[in-house]
Amino acid sequence: MKSKNTIGFALLLFVVTSLVFMGLRETGIVDGPSDTSIEYEDVVIAVEGVEPRVIAYFFYGDVHCSTCANLQKYALDSLQKNFSAEFDSGALQWRTLNMDKSENEHYVMEYGLYSKSVVLVAMKDGEEIRHKNLEEIWDLEYDPKLYRDYIRSNTQEFLDTES
Repeated sequence: MKSKNTIGFALLLFVVTSLVFMGLRETGIVDGPSDTSIEYEDVVIAVEGVEPRVIAYFFYGDVHCSTCANLQKYALDSLQKNFSAEFDSGALQWRTLNMDKSENEHYVMEYGLYSKSVVLVAMKDGEEIRHKNLEEIWDLEYDPKLYRDYIRSNTQEFLDTES
């Protein structure tokens, strides 16, 4: 009899907690999953006619959430704040690509993608010479300062390393 009461109490607690969370999400107090029908576009920030030394890719997929939006926003914010001269000269490019599109599937294997990712690619004479998947973005998403510093330091390393 006691186990029935415990199970009943646990189920009631789950239902109440779910209802409270849904109410908080509706009011905007708690951030929950966003509308997965949001259309993202592939974006390129580059100087036309200039071969970049480094390309910073943000790979996204067909399913979107507030965390995904933060991953992209924090990375681009860090790059624009810390590398405006490199963007202006064309040494640094930003590209977003949907890794779920068939024409982009090769990136999944090449860069070891399994979810949204920032990948830095060093270029020389129009050819990729090395890359790095910045996998720690998922661990740092909840600390925007550390996240932005991580993006900055890795990008600086790529720009500083002579090919």
